Amino acid sequence: MEATQEQPFKKTDYLLLFTVLTISLALIYSFLRYNRRKKDNKDTEQVVNQGHNDDLLVLDNIKLINENKIRQLLIDWQSNLEEVQKKRDSETIYEWFLRINGPLEVLPIYDKVRYGQQEYTQSEYLLISSKLNRDK
Repeated sequence: MEATQEQPFKKTDYLLLFTVLTISLALIYSFLRYNRRKKDNKDTEQVVNQGHNDDLLVLDNIKLINENKIRQLLIDWQSNLEEVQKKRDSETIYEWFLRINGPLEVLPIYDKVRYGQQEYTQSEYLLISSKLNRDK
C-alpha cells in the first residue's frame, strides 16, 4: 500500500499567497503615502497663506478705508441730488457727470483711488469735498 501524504500547500499556492500579500501591502502603502502628502500640502498651504494673508488684509483694509472715504463723499452728494440727477445703473461716472454737469475736476482723483488703487492726498480730499459741497 502506498501511503500518500498530501502537502497542505503546494508551491503554486505559496506563490499566489505571496503575490496577493505583496499587492495588498503595495496598495495600502500607496494609499497611506497619498493621504500623508495631501495632508502635508494642506498644512503647508495654510501656513503660507496665513502668513501672507495677514499682511495683505491689513494693506487691503487701509486702501479700502481710504477708497471708501472718497466714494462716501460721492454717495452722500448723490443722496442730496434730485431723483432725475442721480446716477443710473447703466452709466459710468463720466457719463453721469457729463449728463448732470457735475464737477469734472473730481474724476481723475476718483479714478486714481478707485481703479488705480493709489492713495489720495489731504488736499485732493479737500478739493473733492469742496467741489461736491459747492454743487449741492
